[in-house]
Amino acid sequence: MNLFDHIKEGRLTEIKAIVSEDAASISRTDQRGFTPLIMACYLSQREIAAYLLDQGADVNARDAAGNTALMGVCFKGDLELASLLLSSGADVEIKNVNQDTALSYATNYGHNEIVRLLSKT
Repeated sequence: MNLFDHIKEGRLTEIKAIVSEDAASISRTDQRGFTPLIMACYLSQREIAAYLLDQGADVNARDAAGNTALMGVCFKGDLELASLLLSSGADVEIKNVNQDTALSYATNYGHNEIVRLLSKT
C-alpha cells in the first residue's frame, strides 16, 4: 500500500513510517493532484492532517483543479479541520480554476460556522 492508501484507511502508524523513510512523500500527488494533506482533509482524517502539517506539508498546495485542503474542508463542513488549517497559515484568498474560494464553498454548502470563522481572517 502507498501513502494515499494508508490515508484512506486512517493508518497513522504506517503513514509515520513512510514519511520517516521518505520526507518528500508529503509533497507527492495522486492522479487528481491531491497531496497527502488535501486527501487527509477531504476525508476528515484530522489526526493525519495534523501530523502532515507538523511534518511540513504545504498547507496551500493545490490539486489539479486548483483546490486547497481548506477548500476541501469548507466543501465538507469540517470546522475543526478548517481551524487547524487556518492556524497553520492557510490562505483564504486562493481561488481554484473556477474562481471559487474556501469562503464560497462554505457559503454555498451552508456551513455557517465555517463562514464565520473564515470571515474573521
